[in-house]
Amino acid sequence: MIRNPFVRAVSAYFYRGHSPNYDNYNLRPGLWRQATDRDFMSKKRHVPLKEFFNADEYRNILTKMFGDSTECRQVQNCGIGINEGICAMVTGCHGYRNASDYLNESHSYSAISALRQHAFFGLLEAYNASVLLAYHTFGIEHPDDRDFAKSRASVSLDRKCSPPKVLRNDATACRAFYKAHALDFIVFEEAHRIFCHRLHRVGLLDDPIISAELRANRLCDSLNYAKADHACGLLETPQAIVQFKELRARCNGGPRWWLGEYGFYWKPDRTPTRKYLPPPPPLPDVPLSSFLISTNLNDDSIPGASFTLALRSKTTFPL
Repeated sequence: MIRNPFVRAVSAYFYRGHSPNYDNYNLRPGLWRQATDRDFMSKKRHVPLKEFFNADEYRNILTKMFGDSTECRQVQNCGIGINEGICAMVTGCHGYRNASDYLNESHSYSAISALRQHAFFGLLEAYNASVLLAYHTFGIEHPDDRDFAKSRASVSLDRKCSPPKVLRNDATACRAFYKAHALDFIVFEEAHRIFCHRLHRVGLLDDPIISAELRANRLCDSLNYAKADHACGLLETPQAIVQFKELRARCNGGPRWWLGEYGFYWKPDRTPTRKYLPPPPPLPDVPLSSFLISTNLNDDSIPGASFTLALRSKTTFPL
């Protein structure tokens, strides 16, 4: 399962083991906190979310995981000397490593190509659709309700004051993240088009429940996640700003607290709102299958294949 890179990063920051404040991967020994440190909660400096976004080890995780395995030293030295027998990718070639001196768009397209080779991958933002697509892909005829159940509900998101929820809706945080992780948004945009194409191919795209899920999360329509004004502009609409203000008002912290803890304190009233974004497809007049992934390449095409959306009707949306 893959996920919107920005939302995934905010979630990872608050999850033990995936940020400098709980450095289980031993990325910067002596500098970042580790669970084994005696001074875990006292001496080592708290790393704000803004600094986490720009830490090279945590940049473009999706691109590195699927498009950069061959550059990893663990793979290059696999089977040589002391590395013999310990070549499992997870031990040294996870996405948490510094590749900033060479990572570029070619690695994003390699990641897209690698994802194409998977018989199945899903999107967390389209979980129900992903489960049903997996059923179709692997010939599972009898759905199990447990497959659709939420198994690990987030306690932090359910609290009255929820910094993770506030920051997910902070447009300045989104744009700062996009600037440092643009490669991952290229992968997510293209991968989600492949996912939509596969839904269409098996007849799931116009299922009422699936179409509602996709529409609510702005998937399989004219929104282009490879563009910052699309990916983050969703948070700058008048409706989104009202929601953001309501979420932050539930917390007692002021600007100094938010900046100290996380590095972000968005002032929406000073931000031009995005009054126009590509609109979601109207329902029920235009079914989601009207949005075709138009390409002259099949599902096993070459790396870097780009997808565009076209409407069967006369209406078109700019990408």
